[in-house]
Amino acid sequence: AGKVSPYEEANQVLKEANEKNPLERSIWITAAKLQETVGKLDLIEKIIKLSVSDLAERGVEINRNDWLKEAMDADRANFKCTCREIIRRIIGWNIQEQERLQTWLDDAKSFIVSGSINCARAVYLTIVEDKSYSRMESVWLEYANFELKHAAAHHQESQVVEVLRRAVEPLNCGKSEALWLMLANQLRADPIECRRILAQAHEANPNSEKIVLAAVELEMENNNSKIARRILADACMSAKTAQLVMRSAKLEWSLGNLDEAVRMLKAGVQEYKNHAEFYLSLGQIEEQRGDLMKAKEWVSSGLKFNPTSVELWINMAHLEERSGAPARARSKLEMARLRNPRNVQLWLEAAQLEWRQYMSRTKSGATKGAQRGRPDIVITILAKGIKECRDQPDVEKLTRMQAEIQANK
Repeated sequence: AGKVSPYEEANQVLKEANEKNPLERSIWITAAKLQETVGKLDLIEKIIKLSVSDLAERGVEINRNDWLKEAMDADRANFKCTCREIIRRIIGWNIQEQERLQTWLDDAKSFIVSGSINCARAVYLTIVEDKSYSRMESVWLEYANFELKHAAAHHQESQVVEVLRRAVEPLNCGKSEALWLMLANQLRADPIECRRILAQAHEANPNSEKIVLAAVELEMENNNSKIARRILADACMSAKTAQLVMRSAKLEWSLGNLDEAVRMLKAGVQEYKNHAEFYLSLGQIEEQRGDLMKAKEWVSSGLKFNPTSVELWINMAHLEERSGAPARARSKLEMARLRNPRNVQLWLEAAQLEWRQYMSRTKSGATKGAQRGRPDIVITILAKGIKECRDQPDVEKLTRMQAEIQANK
C-alpha cells in the first residue's frame, strides 16, 4: 500500500472523531481549517454549512455568540476563509429581520475593537451581498472606509479599490456620487484608469458638479489644461453652476490669462450676484495687477449683495491696511463683527491688526505710551471675542493668542 499523506491521515482522524463525537462543533471547525491549510478552499463552505445544519438537526443549540468566538479564534490563527464562512453561516442566526442590519453593523464594530479585522470584513461582505442592503450607500461607505483604514494600512490598496468597484456596479450604488469619487481618488496614481472611472461616473451622474470638478483637477495635475478647459466648457453648456464658472475662471487665472479670467468672473457676477467668491476673486486679480482701488471697488460691491460674508470683510480690511489706512481696516472689521458677532476669525483678525500696528510702532520707534497701550487693546479685543465665541469650536485660536501675548507682555 502507498504511503498515507499527513493530510489524508489528519482527515481520517477527524472523520473518526466526528463519528465518536457527532455533537462537537470544534471537530467540524478543525476539519475546515485543515482544508484551508492545504488550499482546498471550496470544501470549507461545504463543511461549515453541513456542520451547522447537522448539529441543529441533532438538537444541538446553535449559540450565536459561541460560534462568533470560534470565528475570532480562526481569525487570530490566520484561517481567513474558515473565519469568513463561520460568519456567513451564523451571523443571521436567531436575528429578527428588522434588527439584522443594525445588529450586523454593531457586530462589525465590536470585531474591529477586539482586533478581529477579518471577522469584521466578513460581516461587511455578508451585508453588501444581501440584496436588502446592497443598494444602501451608507453601508458601502462604511465598508469602504473600513478597508481604507485597515487594508491600506497593510499596503493592500487593491482591496479598497475592489470594494469600491463593486459598490458602484449598476445593481448596487451606481448613482452614488460619493462612492465614484472615492474610487477615483484611490486611482489617482493611475491617471488613465482614474480618467476612465471619472468618465463612467459622469455617465452615471451627468449633472454632478463634483465629478466634473474632480475630472478637471485630474487633468490639471497631469498638465492637461486644454482637456480641463474643454471639460469645464462642456459642463457649463449642459448644466452650468456658479462653482463650474468659478473653476473655469480660476483655471484661466492659474494659466496667466487674467483678462479671460476677469471676463468670466464679471459674467458670473451678473448671473450669481450672491456668490461672494466671484467678487473676492475679482478683487484679488486687480490687487495682483497693482490696482488696489479697483480691488476695493469689487469687494465693496460684493458686500452689498453678501453683507455677512466673512471672507469679503476680511479681504476688505486687508486691502485698507495695505493701502496704508489701518483706521479704515479697523472700521471694516468692526462692521463685520456687528453682522457676525460670534465669528472667531473676525475677532482674531481684529486682534492681529492691532498687534501688527503695535509691532510697526515699536520698530519705527514710536512713543513709549503708544507702545504700552497696544498690547492691552489686543488683550481686550481677545477677551471680548472669547466671551462672544465661548461656545464656538475654534475659540481656542483666541485663547492661544491671548496666552502668547500675556506671556510676552
